[in-house]
Amino acid sequence: MMINVLYRDKAFIFGVSIWLIATAAYFGFVSMGFPLSPIAENGLMSLVTIYLPVLLLSVFLLIYLTRKRDIWIIVAYWALDFFGSILAGATDFFGGISASQYAKGIPWGILINALGAGLPVVVMMHIIFIPRMAVLFKNKLTVILMGGLFYSVFSLFDQGVDYSSLSIGLTSITYIIMTQTLVGMGKATFTVITGNPFIHFITLHVISARVPFDTRMYIEIFKLK
Repeated sequence: MMINVLYRDKAFIFGVSIWLIATAAYFGFVSMGFPLSPIAENGLMSLVTIYLPVLLLSVFLLIYLTRKRDIWIIVAYWALDFFGSILAGATDFFGGISASQYAKGIPWGILINALGAGLPVVVMMHIIFIPRMAVLFKNKLTVILMGGLFYSVFSLFDQGVDYSSLSIGLTSITYIIMTQTLVGMGKATFTVITGNPFIHFITLHVISARVPFDTRMYIEIFKLK
């Protein structure tokens, strides 16, 4: 099994070391009283309740339980991403929005998230970066880990980060590496397992959790009636 050779895989050890150092540094900075940017608050709770479960569900479930079932992957993970966020109470998708606003806001959200966030990641990460990693490294988990680290770079300027001082910048960067590497590993797994860079795009960007998360925001931005 590929997991048996991981301890001899220098690239894998290097990637894990980066993640462990960033994670340890984040909690070290928090314990030292460093200020936190909005994105970096509640790091332990987020890691335990969101990001580690995402890693387990997206990476290991896909690797060990799916073989050549792209439609199954799309449906199952879309449903988990879409309904999971609603059932967890992490969105304000219902209430105070008219049918007309839903009809206008959902397509706007899909279009903007697909073209603005999804497509650049597909091209740079899933079409260019991951295939190159697959040539360099034979172990799938190593390729997935490298994809996760690469993805974390996309989040360095996400909403909620703060680089106004060295201390708050350090908590922002280490938090992003700690959490978004795990998210990126989940995204990378779709491509590594299926060989299709658009499976992740269709599942998580066309109609996904971004719909319940962002619909109300786009209704407000475009003042939809």
